[in-house]
Amino acid sequence: MKASESWAEWVMNKKKAFERRGDTAIAAWAEQRDREMRLRARQLSRSKVDPEEERRLFNKAKKALIENFNTTISVD
Repeated sequence: MKASESWAEWVMNKKKAFERRGDTAIAAWAEQRDREMRLRARQLSRSKVDPEEERRLFNKAKKALIENFNTTISVD
């Protein structure tokens, strides 16, 4: 019984470590996308784009990002 308990504990520890790595990767990906969106907004603001149009484009890109994130990441 001790061996199977040790094995189960080892498996659970590995699963928790894997989940932490996944959470870290998701956070890094979200941070990178946030930087890209801010850079894009800055670039649009420098061009001769109407502020309302810029806001609409930014919101559209943000909505697409969230939809992509929700469809690519499955939460158990």
